[in-house]
Amino acid sequence: MASGTENAAGIYIHLPFCRRKCPYCDFYSVPGNGSGRRAFLDALHRESALRAAPRLNPDTLYFGGGTPSLFTPWQIAGLIEMVRADFGLAAGAEITLEANPGTLRPENLIAYRRAGVNRLNLGVQSFDDRCLAFLGRIHDAAQSRQAIDQARAAGFENIGIDLIYALPGQTGNAWRSELAMALERTPAHLSCYILTYAPGTPLDDQRRQGRVRPLNDTQVAALFETTVETLIGAGFVHYEISNFALNGHPPLWSCHNRKYWNGSAYLGLGPAAHSFDGIHRNWNDADLDGYLDALIHGKRPPGGVESLTVEQRMSEALLLGLRQTEGIDTALFEARFAVDFERLFGPVLADLAESGLARTESGRLRLTRRGLLVADAVAVRMAGCF
Repeated sequence: MASGTENAAGIYIHLPFCRRKCPYCDFYSVPGNGSGRRAFLDALHRESALRAAPRLNPDTLYFGGGTPSLFTPWQIAGLIEMVRADFGLAAGAEITLEANPGTLRPENLIAYRRAGVNRLNLGVQSFDDRCLAFLGRIHDAAQSRQAIDQARAAGFENIGIDLIYALPGQTGNAWRSELAMALERTPAHLSCYILTYAPGTPLDDQRRQGRVRPLNDTQVAALFETTVETLIGAGFVHYEISNFALNGHPPLWSCHNRKYWNGSAYLGLGPAAHSFDGIHRNWNDADLDGYLDALIHGKRPPGGVESLTVEQRMSEALLLGLRQTEGIDTALFEARFAVDFERLFGPVLADLAESGLARTESGRLRLTRRGLLVADAVAVRMAGCF
């Protein structure tokens, strides 16, 4: 657990290389060999130097992608030292590495741990080989189980597992079996994502062509209920729509991701990475070639910037706050945006309560379990009040 507060900054580094693109994924990634990755790392060091802020002192550092575990432990160690030199790094900072079970070896896991990585997020996605084949993953279920066990043997205590559910034809019993297999490995954290059909992905093309038939809303809701009931029953805290942390003191949630949800500042490095200071958002284009070319010439990579209006910031606070099971602190919302929460949202809140989608208690607006499934729609409806 990081020693800082949620108000401290976080740093995200996007490592965009993958061995093979999964058909459901809409994150920016490209194929790349060793020489391509080395050229990218040189550019990444240049970007970091251009944006250096030694007093930033982030308390979270997150390596996402792509597949960060394609990079060697020594390369990751170099990036950690780069961050420490250019931005500072708080003592006890949460340092997370996303990893694909098909790319890990025991000696590398030990070396990642020694390099300073203290939180490992494994993209297992499924413990069923048929589901893994459908999802286009490069690993099988046996490799996932082995990777988890080897990570623990390497000294990792904070191990997160990503799973995807609501696949076409998936039943409640099949999903319960997957959850049981995950729990057998006693992870500290579970992220359980409902399968999405993002526009432009091969999976969405298959859906439009009728080759894949998504589950209906009732089926998805039933699997969501199964997820929540099973994991809470196993001692996990459900703290965000898709995220569950093993209960402890405090629970082992993702400190870095909570920065996004709570409007904290964060800095993003790498192609497609975003940054936010509370009012201004800027980003690098999802274009590796443009990124490399700009930095070779000593320029900031191409991208964009926007200054959020008060209304935009309020909309984001609703959208991100309602995703969390602790909901929105109405007094803090009022202080931040100089509004009367009840006066602004009163009629909508009453209707949400009557519909069983939300409740207001102890100064917080929280969505019910049913409400969490339509959190985005609720946030859009509330944003229509201003």
